[in-house]
Amino acid sequence: MNGVLTPAMRRTMYVLIGVALIARLFAMDAYPLTDTTEARYGEIARKMAETGDWITPWFDWNVPFWGKPPLSFWLSAISMRVFGETEFAARLPALLIAVITCTLVFYLMRRERGRDAAVFAVLALATTLLFFVTGGAVVTDAALAFSVTIAMVAFWRHRHAAGRAATRWGYLCFAALGLGLLAKGPVALVLTIAPLMAWTVLIGAAQPAHERQRLPWIGGVLLALAIAMPWYLLAEQKTPGFLHYFLLGENFARFTDPHWAGDLYGSVHTRPIGYIWLSFLVAGLPWTPWLLLRSVRGAWRHARSLPQPDTLIGLARRDPWRSYLVLWMLAPVAFFTFAGSVLATYVLPAMPALALLIADLAADRRAQPVASPAASPSASLVPRVALAAAAIVPLIAVGAVPYFNQVIAPDKTQAVLLSALPPGATPRIAYFPHRPFSGSFYTRGRAIQVADLGDLDARLRNGQFDYVVTTSNRPLPDDLAALLKPVSSAGSKRPSILWQVREPRASARLNGSQNAGRAPG
Repeated sequence: MNGVLTPAMRRTMYVLIGVALIARLFAMDAYPLTDTTEARYGEIARKMAETGDWITPWFDWNVPFWGKPPLSFWLSAISMRVFGETEFAARLPALLIAVITCTLVFYLMRRERGRDAAVFAVLALATTLLFFVTGGAVVTDAALAFSVTIAMVAFWRHRHAAGRAATRWGYLCFAALGLGLLAKGPVALVLTIAPLMAWTVLIGAAQPAHERQRLPWIGGVLLALAIAMPWYLLAEQKTPGFLHYFLLGENFARFTDPHWAGDLYGSVHTRPIGYIWLSFLVAGLPWTPWLLLRSVRGAWRHARSLPQPDTLIGLARRDPWRSYLVLWMLAPVAFFTFAGSVLATYVLPAMPALALLIADLAADRRAQPVASPAASPSASLVPRVALAAAAIVPLIAVGAVPYFNQVIAPDKTQAVLLSALPPGATPRIAYFPHRPFSGSFYTRGRAIQVADLGDLDARLRNGQFDYVVTTSNRPLPDDLAALLKPVSSAGSKRPSILWQVREPRASARLNGSQNAGRAPG
């Protein structure tokens, strides 16, 4: 695609990529961690940073979190150790992962279609809705998508390299699989190996001999196991039962049983069969509508030009590169089509392939330079439409921050309510009857959940708390409310109320009572 873009177009694309990065940096620190996902994973990472326990993520004090491997928690915990226990520090690793993923996409596309196509691919990826959102969010799917991208790039380069270079790319592919096992578990193997096997079968012997390099299977598998297995074994040794729950529960029952009742940490997200395809179309905005229209138009023209419909294998062999991107992109969508529990972030590993495919279609070899008099109106229109589309997501994201903080945040996070506490204070806080994860994160783990009203009464009268947080749907008895005075409230659907204890009994306070039972075993 070199020479297809005018210098002005190219400069504009670079500017838009920079705008997307700056917008994401701004948004990372502009709104608080929200319940349940971001606050949950942020608090798990904060506990890891505080305790120095790098083996077991802790769902609560003395409650191990067996739902996800630790790679995302490790990265956020290290960031919080360096930059402090803030939203920005918790989210920073996701942004760095997104930047590296964009770099991988640029590298791969430049090798295949040239610099202009590579810039276009990065622009498409950076401004894709789901990638932009998760590029600065505390979620485990970002690390999974990163691992899958490394593996897919490495495999393609392995197939097109020779000698020691091919071997190195092969080992990198296996290393990425080991990283994926630490990012989200066996699903990383499925989302990588399935499209690679399908592509290999489709292409078959049609590829030239130098493109059929053999993967270093023995050494590669040993490398992947060396990266991932030590943590799995240590985690099972420290908290027995982890492997059974994670492998059979999180990775099998959750996928096959829409009514799985074994979730220890939340609820199953049941969706209709095929819901993941709608998630993919929304996640890929603003690019998926153009891809859909372009694909239908191309398929129609191709079918009309053939005496008889061609086979899938024949189509794939004529364009191995494009078929590689399609299989990579569709692997997560196809895999989760019949899943019993689905989240929109499950399609995140497809976003790099989507961006590459968008750029590849725009970089059609028959395209003329935009500045050329021979350029058709449609060839000239594509980059201009792309520039307009690329600005949508960053602008909406920045513009939505005030609305989010004023309208949505009071119901989705305790940060708004707890902002009424005295600056710099480290008060002892009780949540009755339920403590959200954001309540724990924004009190640095000092907030305690008290589910029993009698227990709350006794501990208040013994002077064990300075503040109490309740919800409007669980009003306190008059005699208990007499011990408290309201400080602030937040939320409209289920308002939370912050109460201050009127006369705490200093003599009854126990040193470190807020830390009782906090040391993970």
